[in-house]
Amino acid sequence: MDIPCEPAATESGRPPAKTRIEAASRVLTGVGSNVSSGGRPDSVSSSGGTARCAKLPGVPKLSRLGPIAAALLAALSMLLLAAPLALADNGAGLAGPTTDKTITFFCFGVIGFFAILVIVLSLIQGRLEKRKERRRYDLERYG
Repeated sequence: MDIPCEPAATESGRPPAKTRIEAASRVLTGVGSNVSSGGRPDSVSSSGGTARCAKLPGVPKLSRLGPIAAALLAALSMLLLAAPLALADNGAGLAGPTTDKTITFFCFGVIGFFAILVIVLSLIQGRLEKRKERRRYDLERYG
């Protein structure tokens, strides 16, 4: 006897309470499914080839990602809404009025940062590769 994945629904779209209770008791006791024989509840049976469903009908699986994403989105939107009011005083930000000289030096700083980042990361990768080759050579030589 299989546990039905989708029993007949009532007018509200949910299965009758009696069906839900029977399905829950079958799942908990393992009667009518391959849970009692050590199999997974959602695996395919060998008798008829039909899938057995051990999910309780009408009970959605809640994801933890949804509330976390909603909270982060709300916090970010609040920060974005508050930023113009908090950081600007008649067009002047924290660093004073924005001029062409300020923009130019800021962009040169960004270019310099990424150039230095690439050089430093390349040096680190070169040392790691050298260390890896030395360990490989030692393993071949000694072992």
